[in-house]
Amino acid sequence: MFGGQECSFGRTFEIEEFFVPPNYTHASYELDFAVIRLKEEVPFSQHIQPICLPQSEEISPTLAGQNVEVIGFEVGSYEASSMRRKTFAHLVVHSVCQEQYNHISPHLICGFVRGAPLQQGAILAGVRIVDGEPRQYFLIGHLLAKFDSVVSGADLFMYIAPYRNWIEARINGIVESHMSLEAPT
Repeated sequence: MFGGQECSFGRTFEIEEFFVPPNYTHASYELDFAVIRLKEEVPFSQHIQPICLPQSEEISPTLAGQNVEVIGFEVGSYEASSMRRKTFAHLVVHSVCQEQYNHISPHLICGFVRGAPLQQGAILAGVRIVDGEPRQYFLIGHLLAKFDSVVSGADLFMYIAPYRNWIEARINGIVESHMSLEAPT
């Protein structure tokens, strides 16, 4: 559903195809994403803009120490007017992730979300600034798991850059089974 700034009106778009990584399993955080191709293009407006994919050669350690935007829905809020939230996450070095989460790969990243607690699936986004103004958002990943709220710990995010080529192939209708989904290590 895409709509206006306050989601007061909207339009539904039909899904053409839904792609889940072939090695996805419920038992692991690895490959926890999907690609949806719509039957028709979404018309862009002031409030509906594309989000860019990161460069596939970008590596997650370069993100440590950065504050990035997190956009999603507030935990436990089911009223349409109060569901959408934008807050920030302070990303940390991979060793912090490894201390808090067992057996995680190098392409999962951690950060401390500030402000309202968000539901899993919230989008981790970077902003490209041009002449002091935000010009373009790019997808860094999405929220996979929240650390126990009683104990202060970092939240876990899927880092999407290593899968850019696989995602673009699905978006563009190239569904060759031999295309690798392995993330670089």
